[in-house]
Amino acid sequence: NVVRMLASEISSGQVIVHRMLSHGAAPLFEDEFFDWAYLDASHYYEDVKTDLQAWFPKVKRGGFITGDDYGRHGFWDDGVTRAVDEFVRNSPVEPISFRNHQFILRKL
Repeated sequence: NVVRMLASEISSGQVIVHRMLSHGAAPLFEDEFFDWAYLDASHYYEDVKTDLQAWFPKVKRGGFITGDDYGRHGFWDDGVTRAVDEFVRNSPVEPISFRNHQFILRKL
């Protein structure tokens, strides 16, 4: 659906689709390449932790790491919430918002 929806942007070169695990795509980009990253992949704790660690260096200082399903309970045993809370405690980030199951962290 994404490829169909963004067909003109893909054909113009404005959008490049990388079909792979999210943490596997992170090394394709230089550190501090992005202004923000939105994480919405596997919700299991270890996977969320891996994604946060992989994408954190790719975001510029002052940029944002954001994602979905914070505070939402599910079969993944609160993996998003646990991994994000741990990341906030151990990383140079400023929590900006935890609202509507979204999280926004500013990289310091």
